[in-house]
Amino acid sequence: MKSLITLATAVTIATLATGVFAQPTTAEANASPSASPTQRQKMDKDGDGRISRAEAANRPKMAQYFDQIDTNKDGYLSRDELKAAQAMRKAQKTQ
Repeated sequence: MKSLITLATAVTIATLATGVFAQPTTAEANASPSASPTQRQKMDKDGDGRISRAEAANRPKMAQYFDQIDTNKDGYLSRDELKAAQAMRKAQKTQ
């Protein structure tokens, strides 16, 4: 039962990170300044490149799993932490 809960938590965390970590395509990168930003950029209200707990609060599931995604416990979700959560989700999908 404990492994099932762990697995479900990992999948949820990774699912949350997938949309946030989206990278722009080459076309988006070369587009005009009015091109729409990624979800991560939209969430990063202060533009510091990290997602704070307050910024994550607008996404209830991300807020719920914030502490598990924040592996270095600095109070922010870095690109690397979001990338790791995304990789975990992909790994769970292939099992």
